[in-house]
Amino acid sequence: MAVSLVQFSCSSVRVSGKKTDQVKDVITEARSYLGVPYKWGGLTRQGLDCSGLVYRSFEKVGVVVPRTTEGLAEAGKRIKLKKVQPGDLLFFALSEKPGKISHVGIVTEKKAGQSPVFIHASTSKGVIEASLNLNYYRKALKQAKRLDF
Repeated sequence: MAVSLVQFSCSSVRVSGKKTDQVKDVITEARSYLGVPYKWGGLTRQGLDCSGLVYRSFEKVGVVVPRTTEGLAEAGKRIKLKKVQPGDLLFFALSEKPGKISHVGIVTEKKAGQSPVFIHASTSKGVIEASLNLNYYRKALKQAKRLDF
């Protein structure tokens, strides 16, 4: 089955009416990279950075998102943390510049009353899943966004 790529912009882009299946596919693709080492600017199974993981995961369902964390932070619709769902993006300020968004992850699980679980490319551990209940990530969280596709 051929998948046509659709360029994602800040406005809504709907690839098909099967968003739930697409979100599952995005998460499945992201999880297929678990254990891949971190590499700044990386886009392959030999090494990925955080925005590269997001880019490749959405590309799998035919949605081309911005390649950089900065570009991703400008896309989509800002949502409250209590409203996040699997497939949403979480943005963090983890650099030396206070408040500057420098990291992104994809929400993989959200159960009622629990912190979201997200997948991301950690500079020290490579692609991992982590819970937002970890103090390190909770303190660095800056925003959550939903891409409408």
